[in-house]
Amino acid sequence: MYNKIFENTSLISVKTPEQAIEPLEKQFRLSAEWDMNAKILIEEGSLIFIRFIRSDCKLRILDSVFSVDEKLKYSYVIARIVIEKYVLTVSRNNIVYHIFPFPMFLPK
Repeated sequence: MYNKIFENTSLISVKTPEQAIEPLEKQFRLSAEWDMNAKILIEEGSLIFIRFIRSDCKLRILDSVFSVDEKLKYSYVIARIVIEKYVLTVSRNNIVYHIFPFPMFLPK
């Protein structure tokens, strides 16, 4: 009786979770023509990085190096680049410790 009741109500039948989502994965795969070296143009929004600050108190983001407060040594920080304002904010535990100018030059 139990099997008869739930026979038609199962969403994935007798498939494993991997088998059930397999057709969806095939629909969303990138084509072979995707160029992984192509630059992505970002004109607005934010880029967020999580970085560990070592004993030298240096924050390294996108080929740039910033000196940060000694209080941030040996901790993880959130570095957020705000594209529209050309700034980099450095925070920990929702407290902003630094705001650095961060010009981003768009290709012409």
